Amino acid sequence: MDERNDGLTDKKLALLTGRDFWNSNACEEMGIPSVRFSDGPHGLRVQAEQASDNLGLEGAVPATCFPTLAALGCSWDAELARGMGERLGEEAAGFGVNVLLGPGVNLKRNPLCGRNFEYLSEDELLAGTLAAEYIRGVQSKGVACCVKHFAVNSREFARTVVSSEVSERALREVYLAPFERAVKAGAGAVMTAYNRVNGVYCSQNEQLITGILRGEWGFDGIVVSDWTGTYDRAAGVRAGEDIEMPSCRFTVDELKKAIAEGRLAEAEADACAERIGRFACRYANTGRRVFDPAEHLAFAREAAKKCAVLLKNEGALPINKGASVAVLGALAERPHIQGGGSSHVNAQVVDDVIHCLSEKFVVTACAEGYRTDGRPSKRLLERALAAAKTAEHVVLFMGLTENDDAEGGDRKDMFLPECQTVLLNVLAAAGIRPAVVLCAGSAVDTSWDGLCSAVLYLPLTGAGTGGALADLLCGDSVPCGKLAQTFPLRYEDVACAQSYSKDPYICRHKEDIFVGYRWFDAAGLPVKYPFGHGLSYASFEYSRLSATESGVAFRVKNTGGVAATEVAQVYVSQPDSGHAVAVRKLLGFAKVTLAPGEEQAVFVPIDRQALAIYSEEDGGFVTYAGRYGIAVGSSSRDLRLHGEMNVNGAQPLRPGEGAEQRRRIIMQVKSDTPSAPAKERGRITVNMYTPLTDLKRARGLCGRLIYRIADMYCTSKKQTALLTFRYLTVRSAMQFAQFNLAQAHGFIDICNGRFFKGLKKIITKREE
Repeated sequence: MDERNDGLTDKKLALLTGRDFWNSNACEEMGIPSVRFSDGPHGLRVQAEQASDNLGLEGAVPATCFPTLAALGCSWDAELARGMGERLGEEAAGFGVNVLLGPGVNLKRNPLCGRNFEYLSEDELLAGTLAAEYIRGVQSKGVACCVKHFAVNSREFARTVVSSEVSERALREVYLAPFERAVKAGAGAVMTAYNRVNGVYCSQNEQLITGILRGEWGFDGIVVSDWTGTYDRAAGVRAGEDIEMPSCRFTVDELKKAIAEGRLAEAEADACAERIGRFACRYANTGRRVFDPAEHLAFAREAAKKCAVLLKNEGALPINKGASVAVLGALAERPHIQGGGSSHVNAQVVDDVIHCLSEKFVVTACAEGYRTDGRPSKRLLERALAAAKTAEHVVLFMGLTENDDAEGGDRKDMFLPECQTVLLNVLAAAGIRPAVVLCAGSAVDTSWDGLCSAVLYLPLTGAGTGGALADLLCGDSVPCGKLAQTFPLRYEDVACAQSYSKDPYICRHKEDIFVGYRWFDAAGLPVKYPFGHGLSYASFEYSRLSATESGVAFRVKNTGGVAATEVAQVYVSQPDSGHAVAVRKLLGFAKVTLAPGEEQAVFVPIDRQALAIYSEEDGGFVTYAGRYGIAVGSSSRDLRLHGEMNVNGAQPLRPGEGAEQRRRIIMQVKSDTPSAPAKERGRITVNMYTPLTDLKRARGLCGRLIYRIADMYCTSKKQTALLTFRYLTVRSAMQFAQFNLAQAHGFIDICNGRFFKGLKKIITKREE
């Protein structure tokens, strides 16, 4: 091959991997500039160049910490989502970022998922609707959104090796639905997930990337790997994954070898390079924007108010301004406003919660009451009880920490730290029923709520939490958030509770389409706080329902004494067409702000796609003719109006069989007894795709020793984000280590007992 052409080929193939941790490669000969990526979904995590580290976790420049996506989901507010997106786009452009890594639209299948705080909802319509507006907001500023994690990524444990086993119908109708809405809103990029779907890694899943994403949805942007989420790069290129991130020093050599051996066509690599070129030319030179940090913080504070959910109120809230208040709980002084991991924002400014409360009330005392590390402390309990007795009102902060709501691992249970519930019991024993401020990025056990007078849920509401909370507690603002995720009575009631984290390699979705509230309704299970639940300081009356295929009309009246906002929710019950269907599912919603005594007509248009069922027999979505039930109300279990509408469509083939299918699914889930993972026996030969955890069975003693040292280090740190490294593949580890291909092969040689041969490759950086 001509040396110049060979050089151009190398540069073209280099486009298919990153230049470094955050930037893509440029190719001057092809006129392709570099683009810069950055986390994250609720605030920019831009790494200062001089502080760059191999993991990309250190030295982030200060930025606005907006409410997390879990909080945004609880707002049920499309306009708010767009406004937040616009400001994130402004900050991205201000920092020279071309691609924002978000939003995350994976569904909240299980309350223990450590990354639930980064996801919007357990319902695909709500998640997709908010994500679409967020994307339109960001991209209106010339910055691309990268929707993630494609697809069926609802578990952090062993996320790099697990296979999500899911039916074609559940995949299409539930898990892919929010991605489709995001893509059709114009998302510039899509990020593949670490996991496999039905045995095939997402990063090399041709059905997902080429068949559905590009073929069926018409996506014309780029597909990006999650960071070190590549397993077989040649297979990824064949499937249409355009660029792997971050940089990998051996990708070009891998791809050249695959082309030479006929495992990859040069045209397939060219197609990826061409898509990267078009994308880079569109987004790389948008220019830096000037933004107003003070306005962004003010917006974050207003957004936090709209995301707070009043779970319970026995008349304790609002508290009169100027009243005496004792503030208890370590989370008041160190508020839990965001999660841990790659999306963590180095917040430029964070409201001081106690200072903000002091501006509305007479704060007589503050006391920690418990340790955030969970260790008991009699001294802190005694001080908190004494502080509580100094005021007319007590506000107690309870919740999780960034070690619980964190990427890389899942929580072990739904319970709050025992030291917090002990404090609540001590107060109750003294006749004190506090108003609880609950800070958590996902559903938690609230069996303790009978001991308190109110529960105000803050689903990680960002830097403006303090100011927002003060306004909500005194009534200057009225809570209007609604739960985007069901709070179960107990974890055992969750459909996938029995098998969720039992097997590192398999995660079976036996509940099929019955995710979240649809499972609890189908199984006839009571819940603690239902999907869509959220109280107000006002009350609302619904009336005059009418429904047609075009939309649902009704009226809402504020029958309370203060101006307030209600999220009116429309649910549909599909007829039995021979497919198992939910008792009801969300069809649409509207946010209505009303003065006291004001009544307003509301119209919620119907997206016909939301009425369709994916038929595996027909290989597509079908809307069946029949009578559809319509219910309107304040939550999925507080339905005030009921009606029906006729829908034209295909004739059902097996009417009446759907109920039996649903019964079988419910019985299958309830009888689920997951088998233990297969026992690991014997020595193995390590290769590029071996998970690091399997090095404990490597043929070479040094490989087993490497595992023991790494395992001891990760365990000693007691951080879930480190523990997940056990399931990285050797290839990913070599990518992190910035080894070239010869060095990576040398590491494998060492693990397989060829110590000196491998060491030579690592030192010389050359194959023999």
